[in-house]
Amino acid sequence: MPRIFGHNLLIFVLAGLAFYIFGFLMYGVIFGEYWMRISNVPADFSPPAWKMVLGLIIPFLPAAGIAMLANKLGKSDLMGYVKLGALLAIAFSVTAMAYDYAYSPAYNLRMFVMDSLHMIAGFAIAGAVLSFGRAK
Repeated sequence: MPRIFGHNLLIFVLAGLAFYIFGFLMYGVIFGEYWMRISNVPADFSPPAWKMVLGLIIPFLPAAGIAMLANKLGKSDLMGYVKLGALLAIAFSVTAMAYDYAYSPAYNLRMFVMDSLHMIAGFAIAGAVLSFGRAK
């Protein structure tokens, strides 16, 4: 089976999908109405199809980053991957979103907290899944 940064291709795909599914559950099922209210999205809003496709691709980018760095660092245990994912989310994604919170009047604290939790948990979930596909 082909490998992506030392990880089984199927496990890599599952890691990206797990991140995506977590986001779908968080923003679409569990907190969908709350998120739409705090972000002032109209109830009848429907994003263009290309944005939905992009949303499916995006989670594979952090999965690739986690896989590459875990491979370089020689990570092999579940908690090592989970911690690496969470650390990368805080160091890069949450930090980047903090700029939106700091400078955009439309990006409020509740949105920042919700998006940050999504990134930290999503990266950690992708890391957890990847931990099962590393070449030994």
